[in-house]
Amino acid sequence: MKTLSIIIPMFNMEDYIRHCLDSLVAVSADILNYIEILVINDGSKDGSLRIATTYQNKYPQAIRIIDKENGNYGSCINIGLSEATGKYVKILDSDDSFNTDGLNKIIQNLNSAEITDLVITDYVVTDIINKSKKRINFKLMQNQVLNFDDSKIVKSIHGIQMHAIIYRTNLLKEINYRQTEGISYTDQEWCFYPMVKVQTIRYYAIELYDYLIGREGQTMSPTSMKRMIKHLIIIAEKMLDYFSNINKTTISRMHYLYLEYRVVDRYKDIYRFFLLTLPYGDFSAKGFGKLELNLKTKSKKIYRIVCLTSILRRSCPIPFVLLYKLLGIRL
Repeated sequence: MKTLSIIIPMFNMEDYIRHCLDSLVAVSADILNYIEILVINDGSKDGSLRIATTYQNKYPQAIRIIDKENGNYGSCINIGLSEATGKYVKILDSDDSFNTDGLNKIIQNLNSAEITDLVITDYVVTDIINKSKKRINFKLMQNQVLNFDDSKIVKSIHGIQMHAIIYRTNLLKEINYRQTEGISYTDQEWCFYPMVKVQTIRYYAIELYDYLIGREGQTMSPTSMKRMIKHLIIIAEKMLDYFSNINKTTISRMHYLYLEYRVVDRYKDIYRFFLLTLPYGDFSAKGFGKLELNLKTKSKKIYRIVCLTSILRRSCPIPFVLLYKLLGIRL
């Protein structure tokens, strides 16, 4: 049985997929035997599939390509999960990479440690515009089995991103986890829905994932977010609906608080984009009002928290949401 299945969604990434795959196959030969690399080609029109195929031919024991029609990010994750045979599963975007030494260490640790629902690792954010690197870590006890119901745990991980997450594969299959297909930004679902079933956690302060930002056309760029703002709202509203309808008696208080944190963060990001980033000519008061009404109707508590959101300035915090609501002023 493979230890780790790595799902790589790929769409028109001919300039990046070599580096992505090189970072994986460079591990020691014995470690590579424990890794399953699933490259999901999402209907690429460039040379991505041809490049990935050369790696599959060279490393058939580790790499498998699944070629499909375009269905966007979530469809790649869903197919990858249905094919994954590893004890654990992790997503790696095809414009990102792993720290090879970190991957060696993680596989060694996963092979020797008791299985847990969630494994958390450090990751690095590489900004190609500002030519900077920032390591993201967590205030958690290392290499110990931790319990999700510990309030200190939730406080440390409530803002966790997919780059730090490794799930027990069967946990996802047990809940029949599926990501939304046909739209972008569904990586936030990966950090949300499965967490309800996570009970045991292990943290390794090992740098594994290298997250590249600043690439032209990246979904997190302001230009892409402007074009796909509806996708952001769809994901946020699905998360809000799930949270609003969940039976609190069926989950622990810490799981409930984690979900609440995540929904709040989603809406804070959307509000910031509408009121601080979106150009004046593209702002729709009617569209923003519809978003607000839905949030207020579904959860007055989350609505109040979001409305108190401030620009993060210690010397002069500005509650920009209230400023807009009271005076109609966008900053």
